[in-house]
Amino acid sequence: MRDAQTMVIIFTGFADMGSTVEALRLGADDFVQKPCDVDELLFRMESCFTKQDLLRKVTLYENVLPICSYCKKIRTDPPGESGLGQWYCLEDFFSKVKGMLCSHGCCPDCFARLLPEISAE
Repeated sequence: MRDAQTMVIIFTGFADMGSTVEALRLGADDFVQKPCDVDELLFRMESCFTKQDLLRKVTLYENVLPICSYCKKIRTDPPGESGLGQWYCLEDFFSKVKGMLCSHGCCPDCFARLLPEISAE
């Protein structure tokens, strides 16, 4: 299987509609028959570059985890439906959504802040 960032343009002098459809079905991004006009080829290449750029942007945004600035809940969005997902607290997100177990402890900063309170008890 090829990398999704790699664009494939089939450029051939031996083709019919069936082979064109088959090439596109198998994953080619475009199909050009020879002889072709240079402007047509440049246009098709530019279309592939535009598609590559859009795929990079989608990949970038898919790797962003939406977190509430105030309560720190995490939103899970269904694919292609940004902003429509359900909000989970941190522990629920990892256990229900990611299938991971959480272990609770106390970081050094919180421990230092809580130590006077703990010592007073």
